This record gives sequence, C-alpha cells and structure tokens, in this order.
Amino acid sequence: QHHLDGYCIRCWPELRNQLPVTACLSQARMSEDGIASACERDFPALVTTYVLNHLAGSPAFAFDVTAYLEDQNTVQLAHCGAADLSLAADPAKAVLRRHMRAGTGATLEFAFKEGTVTLAKLLLPVGGRLRLFAARGQVIPTASEVRGSVATVRPEPSAAAFIGTMMREGVEHHVALVYGDWTAELALFCELTGLRLLSP
Repeated sequence: QHHLDGYCIRCWPELRNQLPVTACLSQARMSEDGIASACERDFPALVTTYVLNHLAGSPAFAFDVTAYLEDQNTVQLAHCGAADLSLAADPAKAVLRRHMRAGTGATLEFAFKEGTVTLAKLLLPVGGRLRLFAARGQVIPTASEVRGSVATVRPEPSAAAFIGTMMREGVEHHVALVYGDWTAELALFCELTGLRLLSP
C-alpha cells in the first residue's frame, strides 16, 4: 500500500511486551516480494540488507551471531523465523511455530541452504566515517535442533579471524547474509562512496 523499499520494525521489546505479538511471518512474506527489513530498529542492518538484496537480485537476511563453533571453524548465525522461504535448505522441512521467547505470534523456522555467501554489515560512524564489514563464506548444514532462521557459516579466512575482526572493530550485531560472492562489488562500493572497508 505504501510502496515500501524496506523497513525497520521495533519488535523487541515493544511488540513483544506491549501487545504481545511478533511480526516474523509478515517479514518473511514481504521478503518474498523483495521488500528488505531489519529487526529491532537496526537501521544500518536494513541498509546493508537492502544493498545486498539489490546487488544480488535475491533475498538477504540479517542475523545475530549466536555461536562460535571453534571445532567446526564456523559461526552460527540465527534470528527469529523471519527469512524468505527460498533460502531454506529444504522448504518442505520449514516449520511454523510460536516465537521461541515471546510464546506468541508466528515464526517461519528453517536451516539455510548450503552455498557460497557474502556476509556484511554497515557500521555506525567512527571519527565521522562510515565503515562496512564484509566477508565471504560457505554455509554448511545446520543441526536440526537449532531454532529460528539459522545459517552455520565457515567464513574466510577462518571463523577465528571473522570473530576477531568483529571484536577488534566493534562490529555491531545483525550481520546480513546473501548468496553469492559479492565482496569485490562491495569493495568497489566502498571505494566509490568513501566507506572504510573492514575484512577478516
């Protein structure tokens, strides 16, 4: 109705605590129409997701980093079930559930499909200059018991380097993922716009 290109929603804590309701399933369905979104009113994550979406011509999704799986050289990325179903490893195994913490609303939960991905996050400025964190990685299979929208990713050059850069540079939560290697294009984007590129 409002011809949105993208939107943030302040779902946590307002929708959860005051209504209570969640918007996860609505976000997943709107993503199918190419409308980017970000949870918890994370505007830099929205811009990142929007850029990746249009760069790749396919859905992007913003996660929290929920685990560092050192023995697998991977990081686990997860968020509430609000991702486009086309990203699922097996759409037939996707599950509609109540939100895992709020106990209300509807989430669309699944593990992400295997493949090469680009991970990125536009960061708040430091010293007046915006920064973009970007890395390439591989999604591998995720254990079935993990709830939400989940991707287990082996970043390049390593999970330790990925986490180390996040910690050293103060990369904020909500890292966006899109399928394909778009790191060269993001490097050019940073060069043209004056953003400082951060890589593991």
